[in-house]
This record gives sequence, structure tokens and C-alpha cells, in this order.
Amino acid sequence: MIMNAPLSSAAIYPLSRAVLYGRNCTHLQETDLISENGASIGLSRGGAAKTYDHVDPNEDYAFFALGDGGILLAVADGHRGFEGADTAIFNLEEYHAARWTEPEPISAESWPGLALNCFVNVNSAIFCHPARATKGLFRTTLALALIRPAEGLLHYASVGDSHVYRVAPSDTADLVWEKSASGAVYYLGGAKETHASMEAHCIIGSEPLADTSGVVAATDGISERGIGLTQVEATLSRIVSQARHGNPRNGNQSCANLSEPEGDPALCATRNILGETLEAQRKNKAGDNLALALGLIPGA
Repeated sequence: MIMNAPLSSAAIYPLSRAVLYGRNCTHLQETDLISENGASIGLSRGGAAKTYDHVDPNEDYAFFALGDGGILLAVADGHRGFEGADTAIFNLEEYHAARWTEPEPISAESWPGLALNCFVNVNSAIFCHPARATKGLFRTTLALALIRPAEGLLHYASVGDSHVYRVAPSDTADLVWEKSASGAVYYLGGAKETHASMEAHCIIGSEPLADTSGVVAATDGISERGIGLTQVEATLSRIVSQARHGNPRNGNQSCANLSEPEGDPALCATRNILGETLEAQRKNKAGDNLALALGLIPGA
């Protein structure tokens, strides 16, 4: 299914954005996709039923925003309900996306403060959510990638166990795989946090954009042992390369099967990543929700 889900925004600069809601994608093996100008998001409940306790069928969200200055990608993996992810993506779109994607530069020195402020705001919004009175302690991950071509930088940030992959033909890597300074995996909404305390729970950094062909933010349905892909980095390198170089066919997944828009490389790559991951989950007879946000680097 190819969907269009516009959100309200008070952006000063031109901004296109899209979100896929886990609460609206609740059938096994169903995939929802949106793509525009080199950015794409995809979402699925999973290729098989979850084998662990959960509240809602699909608690993951995916988001992108396109502005004159960059591409923002985000995924959120809600825990104990979809409300944590829902709140995180709403807060990101409403209060941060426009500024981060406008032409004014964002340096490697200024990015940590911006990302940390976002995490503190999201954490507070979840912790104070009125649904806590009936649903209890719901939380979420939040993984961010900000592609800034003019500055030649890829900014990234994460709280929780979601991923941000920098995709290159020979050196694809998860930029947020290391543990935070606290040494533990933390989820937004778990407790009240200050900027100082939140800094110990998150991973924030910047990398040169050179030699990067694409960026993929993904929830852990792509990588969980016994559920997702066994070689995530190699799979992402192959699929992104095939999509960029006009050879998008990958098993039964092909751009030729997409009627709208025909031959879109970002959409093809996202669809094929979803397809291979869901197939792995079916073979493993164990599933999980999967949210993807992908950006292809212009001219790479």
C-alpha cells in the first residue's frame, strides 16, 4: 500500500513530511510505503506473529521531513503500547523538523544540543501523557538521522535499541550500536529527566557525508536474533546499491511491481528491505514490528 499522510506544520521554509502510524498498520505481512524526492518510509506489523508479550499489534512509527537544507529521518519503537512512539513523532514533527531541515547550517558542534533538547522534550511529553492514567508506563525508542548535504554532514542520535545505518558499498555500519554512557538501554518516557541526566542515556554524533550512498533508520525488528536478518549491513549495502544503479530487482521484490511512482529508487530500496526482513521473520516463525526511514544521498 502506498499512502499519503500529511501533517500540519508551522515551518517557515518549504517542508514536505510524512508519517506512517503503527496504530493504522495492524495486519501481518501488510506493508505501507511513502516516498518523495529521495526519502522513503516503510512500516509493517511483521512477517509473523510476535512471540513475546505486548499491548498493541503495531507499536512502531516512521517519519521523514524534507526541507531546503536537509532530510530528517526518524523511527520510533513503542513499548507497552503505541502512545510513546506516537507522542515522539508528533513532538519531532511539530517542534524540531522545520528548524533542522531549513537552510541555516547545523554544525557538528551545535547538533548535540539540538538533539538532546529534542529527547528531553519528548521524554517529558510521554511522561506527562494523560493516557498514563489508564495504560500505565508506556515508553519508546527514538532514532534520528539528519542528512545535511550543504555542510557535508550526517548527524545522528538515538535513545533505545533502534538503529541508524550509514550505508556505503563496502563499509555499512550502525552508527548507534554502542551503549550509552550509562551502560544501559534506556527508553523515553521511563522517568523524569533533565538535560544532564538524559545525556547519559543517548548516543549523539556526526559523520562526514562523503562516500555515503544512503542512510537507513530502522527499529529492531530488522535485527533481533532469531527474528530478523542475520546480516543486516550486507543486506542494506546490496539493496541500496541495486536501487541506486538501476538494478532494483531483489528476489520477488522489484520496482517493476510498483505502479506509483514507477522506478523510484528510494521506494524500491525500502520495499525490498521490508520484504527480505519479513521473509526472515516468516522463516523464523517469530515476528516483530518494523519501521524504516531511508534517504538516498544526492550525487553519491
